[in-house]
Amino acid sequence: MPDWIAHLGFAFLLAYALKIRRKELVVIGALIPDIVRVFEFLPIFGDLTFFAALPFHGLLLPLFISGTICAFFIGGISCKKGLALMYLGVLTHLFLDGLMLYTVAGARLFIPFSFERFGLLNIVPSEDFSLAILAVVIIAVVVIYELLKRKQSKGAEQMKGN
Repeated sequence: MPDWIAHLGFAFLLAYALKIRRKELVVIGALIPDIVRVFEFLPIFGDLTFFAALPFHGLLLPLFISGTICAFFIGGISCKKGLALMYLGVLTHLFLDGLMLYTVAGARLFIPFSFERFGLLNIVPSEDFSLAILAVVIIAVVVIYELLKRKQSKGAEQMKGN
């Protein structure tokens, strides 16, 4: 699923750009709208998960799931801050889905009150592998840059210490 890579990459890059320490919470939040799609691989569910995923692409259900995860599984951070970071990841997912061309699915933000699809530009094909490749390349460049920057700052510290 190439769009999972794009969702993870975009969430990571946004967390990096905002200098968020707990980047993993934003990244986990970016996967919440597609969490039900994990069951797609089980023969008993099959194509039903496509339609079961629709409520997860709204604003309410991912908020509830994010809150539940924060309350029971996240430590070392306040529940409010953890919820905000996870929900930021959810919003990045919904933003990217709003950019994609969809025929049936898409971001339906106000489910169960409205089933209208949300779309910003509708320009990116939903099964386009180039989006995933681009996300991986950008993440690799950012990580390599960060590693080189850390190595350079450690070298400068050692020079000052001598």
